[in-house]
Amino acid sequence: MIQSSLLKKCKVVACCFFTLLLTMFAQSPPEIEDPSIVEINKLPPRATIFNFESKNLAINDNPEHSQYYQSLNGIWKFNWVRNPDDRPLDFFEPNFNDSSWDDFHVPANWEINGYGVPIYLNHPYEFSYHPEPPTIPDGHNPVGSYRKISQSQKNGKIDE
Repeated sequence: MIQSSLLKKCKVVACCFFTLLLTMFAQSPPEIEDPSIVEINKLPPRATIFNFESKNLAINDNPEHSQYYQSLNGIWKFNWVRNPDDRPLDFFEPNFNDSSWDDFHVPANWEINGYGVPIYLNHPYEFSYHPEPPTIPDGHNPVGSYRKISQSQKNGKIDE
């Protein structure tokens, strides 16, 4: 009986130690530490313009009154991970299942909504005491992923 209890405790300690080792030696994705990579899947820059459906709406210059305006503010599906290796890589796919993700109000800030630790201006980032650019410390580099199904209307049909 005593040996069984001791064996269980040893297994728990071993699991905790193994988890700690995995966290300590987790590697960041290589593109995060490559200063020559400044964009992935990014559209080219362009001027901001809004197409109003009438001259009167254009003169008033209030896009929110247009039938073409769609605010992205609201509830989004949100997934937070401590390490970039744990982020979902295919979450942009239309059939991706985000049902286990949290509902998150956008616009908002992760840290003041319970994800991670708030970083204040009078307190340096956790990794800024001994920076070694472009190396990012392993084990703590949070990533947030957002998803929202939006609808747009084209030729009287709704596209998702």
